[in-house]
Amino acid sequence: MKIYFCGNALAKQINITSESSSFGHKKYTFEKEVFLWPEHFNKTSISPQTFLAHKKKQGIEKLIIIDRIKNFEGITKINEHINRSGTSFLIAETPFKDRPTFPDMSKVYGEKSGETVITVGPDRFVENDKQRKKTTSEALAPIASLWHYVGVSLQAYGCGNNIETPLKLIEGINALD
Repeated sequence: MKIYFCGNALAKQINITSESSSFGHKKYTFEKEVFLWPEHFNKTSISPQTFLAHKKKQGIEKLIIIDRIKNFEGITKINEHINRSGTSFLIAETPFKDRPTFPDMSKVYGEKSGETVITVGPDRFVENDKQRKKTTSEALAPIASLWHYVGVSLQAYGCGNNIETPLKLIEGINALD
């Protein structure tokens, strides 16, 4: 199973440290699971070029993508996102290779059930308490859009702050499936 964290803060929360790095990403292996996450939330680490390089190098066709969330303590499925981060790593990057200029983002996730999250971006996530009734994610929307753009099938999950080990994370995901 390949698992992608939307940021370094989630890797720290889960107590995972990098074994290696490539293409602006860190990597960790736990049992049979491979965890990847970007070193930085910028176009150097997050771009169609780097995601396609990871897709080829790691053999990624399906990916579980996990982001930190607020207003939910455990693990939850995500089936939709609203991007209020002010960031899109597709701007000025499309068309890329044989992919379209304006990709269809209506079916990014394979799940029909789950939460809709509002992505606010890493800078505003820590201080954002405006969306008290909605589930807020840190960086899911711009990252999931890129994985979808390079042709990877996604399942998305939100991780609350009470999940602190890789084993608890994997158990939480398995309990939802």
